[in-house]
Amino acid sequence: MSRLAWGFSLLLLMAAPAGAVTNATVPAVQLSLLVNLVPAVVTPVAVTFGVQDYLNGVTHAVGTSQVVIQRPGTYSVSVGAQTGAVSNLLCWGDLWLRVNGVDVANSGVRWALVGNMLTQVLTLRAVL
Repeated sequence: MSRLAWGFSLLLLMAAPAGAVTNATVPAVQLSLLVNLVPAVVTPVAVTFGVQDYLNGVTHAVGTSQVVIQRPGTYSVSVGAQTGAVSNLLCWGDLWLRVNGVDVANSGVRWALVGNMLTQVLTLRAVL
């Protein structure tokens, strides 16, 4: 079986509402996963973030994949995934967003690596 090792970061920002005095009033989060995730299955696996780099106006429990935004609005979401092949076979992966348990249409990206120890950084951006 070809396999990938993954490392992730998530950045979520809301545009400052009219009349906002400082960025402290703007919901935002930055989360990271500092360990390799090497799924042993070919079915979807939720990314659980272990580090909360920054939280403001959102809720996240360390070790979970769920981020709860406390203010309705339009958000810019950016996910960065650094992948590395752990075999010499063709390795591929898919990454997409899920909101309230439902996959976000057209938010997915797919990539492939061939060759042991190759790495690739992939970004996924969406406005939700």
